[in-house]
Amino acid sequence: LLQFTAGVALLATAGTAVNLLATWVMPNKAYYKRFMCQSTDMNAVMRCASLSDEELEQVLLERNLPRGGDRVQKIITLTADAYTPGSQESQQEQSSGTRPRPSDVERHLEVMMEQGSRT
Repeated sequence: LLQFTAGVALLATAGTAVNLLATWVMPNKAYYKRFMCQSTDMNAVMRCASLSDEELEQVLLERNLPRGGDRVQKIITLTADAYTPGSQESQQEQSSGTRPRPSDVERHLEVMMEQGSRT
């Protein structure tokens, strides 16, 4: 029983340590803070983060998405809209002028904006 209790305590401590490192120390902490409680493709986030500010604005404009907020919020908006720069789907969307849009993107963006305003 003592070993089990010690193991549970160590797991809880390790989880807390990882959360603190991810949200306060790691280079991508702004994204980790906002994505902590949801499943997100961090590869897509990092690809969007590699775009320049002008490219981000252009893609948001082309996709008819809100362009407000800081750089992190713009990247979150793009990834919530299933955009991944350099992917084959993104290139097909650009050439055909159509793109798939998840039905719950608007609700997801509202939740993200509420979470962002609380921090």
